[in-house]
Amino acid sequence: MKAKTKNVWLLVFSLALPLLVGFLGSVFIKSNIAAWLICLEKPAFSPPNWLFIPVWIILLVLIGLAFYLILRDGKNSRYFDKAVIFFVAQLILILYWPLLFFYVYSPFFAFLDIFLLLVIVIFNFYYFYKIKKTAAYLLLPQVIWVTFATVLNYFVCLLNY
Repeated sequence: MKAKTKNVWLLVFSLALPLLVGFLGSVFIKSNIAAWLICLEKPAFSPPNWLFIPVWIILLVLIGLAFYLILRDGKNSRYFDKAVIFFVAQLILILYWPLLFFYVYSPFFAFLDIFLLLVIVIFNFYYFYKIKKTAAYLLLPQVIWVTFATVLNYFVCLLNY
């Protein structure tokens, strides 16, 4: 397979994987979720509900682009295996958060998940940085958003327990 064609398929895979995880996570959001969300006490700094979906779509695309750069350029790095492990771990945690928050109705367990996600995202940033700085910089919006979402989830727990 020509290198250019191989890179196109690698890009498609790298983008599709996190977007598929995001889609699968959205399956856990029950149709009656609006009533449950209205009942939850939220901190004053909570953004409107409609903002979360476009933000996550953008983040998942950036995560996919970063992963593409790592897969394309980082295979010979001694950090490659750890970078891939932390990348996959973050996808698993991204998948589980909506399950815990929206399906199980547990902001507490969702908080534990997102706190662990924040730790994993920071490690992922570190290993991506060791391989390709551009890939790590593509993860910065995710680091910022997950930090904010962790604080938000923490306050939802405080206000509702």
